[in-house]
Amino acid sequence: MTGPQAQPQVRIVPASSEYLSHAVWVLADAFMTEGFTTRTLDLSTERRQDRFRRAQALMVMRKHVQGQPVLLALEDNVPVGIAILKPPLEALPHIPWHKKVRELLPHLPLLLGLARQIRWRWLLSALRAMHPPEDVVENHYTLEGLAVAPSHQGQGIGRRLLTAAHELVENDSVARGIYLYTADERNRTIYERSGYRLLSSIEAAPAFTVHHMALSFPGSAHDAGIAAAHNPASPDEIRIVSAGSEHLPAAADLLGKAFQDEPYTNWLLDLSTLKSRRRLAAFMALTLTHFYARGDTILVALEDDRVVGIAALEGLGPGRRASRSSHLRAMLARIPDLLGLALRLRRRNLAAAGRAVRRPRRLEEDHLTLEWLAVAPGYQGMGIGQRLLDRLRELARSAPNPKGIYAYTIGDDNRVFYKKCGYRLISRVEADPLFVAYHMVLPEKDGAA
Repeated sequence: MTGPQAQPQVRIVPASSEYLSHAVWVLADAFMTEGFTTRTLDLSTERRQDRFRRAQALMVMRKHVQGQPVLLALEDNVPVGIAILKPPLEALPHIPWHKKVRELLPHLPLLLGLARQIRWRWLLSALRAMHPPEDVVENHYTLEGLAVAPSHQGQGIGRRLLTAAHELVENDSVARGIYLYTADERNRTIYERSGYRLLSSIEAAPAFTVHHMALSFPGSAHDAGIAAAHNPASPDEIRIVSAGSEHLPAAADLLGKAFQDEPYTNWLLDLSTLKSRRRLAAFMALTLTHFYARGDTILVALEDDRVVGIAALEGLGPGRRASRSSHLRAMLARIPDLLGLALRLRRRNLAAAGRAVRRPRRLEEDHLTLEWLAVAPGYQGMGIGQRLLDRLRELARSAPNPKGIYAYTIGDDNRVFYKKCGYRLISRVEADPLFVAYHMVLPEKDGAA
């Protein structure tokens, strides 16, 4: 006589390709009966339902390959639940548009078949209601999917997946929490019990309301990072070094964030959307990479290994580090971002801004040009900017042919800062009260006129 058999144990693990192909069916079957899916897609035949499942499988597989976190609930190595997270937009890897097209071409018949099942009029109104708040997705993970097999619902597996997702996000120093949306009132109640707060409710149609919700982590690693920024290391612990390729992504991110909030930047560019700010960051990354490849001098200020400041000087460096063809390929990959950013230019202001920042003709051609200088907000006032400028001055004066440094800056506060660092004003050009360019030079020798 045997005793009662033990119940199989369910474990939560990161997804692997071994189990993922089966797990996506759990997600597809769960989504197939949701109100949004049944209103948006015609799933009246088995063939259409199979097409929907295969499209869901393609979507999840691509997300997994691109590095999005996927968690699985396994019972005896059989997937019975799945959760899909999307990192904050700035943390997602950039995938060139032509690579996306190549990846999807083999699946074109599937996607075209699914497109014929869409109720487009309903979809457009639903998408507007589902559009996430920009200030949330910028620094929150998005819970894109959470599903448990019908045979295993009511056993707490969904809550365990949610807890594992919370733990994963809490360990990310960039993220402030998790964002999600749901059109199911029962799910809304479940998420509220798990600590999510309602951000907004948008009615897409009668009896169909989309609820936007978020869970913030007051004790997360992100807040620890913020605390470190407000109580940074002493100035002596900040190192000024020549930038390596490993520093460029963080330096470009610092530049993008530093310039996107400046009044003069918004006078020149419409940065009212998250996508436009991402495109500005992409432009900064491309420009900085070009400077590095060309061999110009780039310095970074480091606290431990974190970039907290950057300065770039054109015309002085070790020589070209990469071929022109590699830079051209990088530019081609960024064409959608560059064109998108160009469309955000305030064209009426562009010509005036161009005239204001034009290099003065009377300035000697042998002056080096200071292209970038930025310090992270939590590290300003510690003398890091001045240390970066001092190091650039040492490099310029120790060159075989010592040279002065030319810079232009926007805004009177910046003019005062450069004056304290030894730069003298040679001209002032006003394109607008918000866009006043100050052209300044640091002589090659102290005390030079």
